[in-house]
Amino acid sequence: MSRLSLALAGLLGLWASDLHAQTPVESPNPEPGGAFGTAVSSLGDSDGDGVRDLLVGAPGETVGGFVGAGRAYVVSGSDLTAALALESPAP
Repeated sequence: MSRLSLALAGLLGLWASDLHAQTPVESPNPEPGGAFGTAVSSLGDSDGDGVRDLLVGAPGETVGGFVGAGRAYVVSGSDLTAALALESPAP
């Protein structure tokens, strides 16, 4: 999976915006087995723009040559782009 439908996130009560409810969020690093969107959580307004953001997991992504090390992405609620990729310093 390399995209996440925010309709699912909305159904989970994590993010409620009619504007983006059917807009898919694309993985900034699509790869087979990356599992982007497997875990989704509301992050609150992490960038100060007044719109709640999401934390989207991709537990199967390869990091530093380690297959399945995984990443988490902070996705801006205002424009649905991945603003920040989080990786373990020691995958």
